[in-house]
Amino acid sequence: AENASRTLSNAEIMDAVKRHAAGDWGEAELEDRAANERALAFNGRLCSVFRSRTGNRFYVITETGHHTTTILVPAEY
Repeated sequence: AENASRTLSNAEIMDAVKRHAAGDWGEAELEDRAANERALAFNGRLCSVFRSRTGNRFYVITETGHHTTTILVPAEY
């Protein structure tokens, strides 16, 4: 099975997490961007969408409470 740690470089992961933490939601849809903005006020779930150097989409998801952030490829999401 495909997973983020096998398909993404550490640099890609770190760059995406930094962008996500700074409020850059990448390629997230407009509705998801609005949901993220609302979630910031309540420590709700945040989801960003980025692309790897090879063009593959992946997700950075911070769970409610903002204690855990996960990187997922579409097959895992």
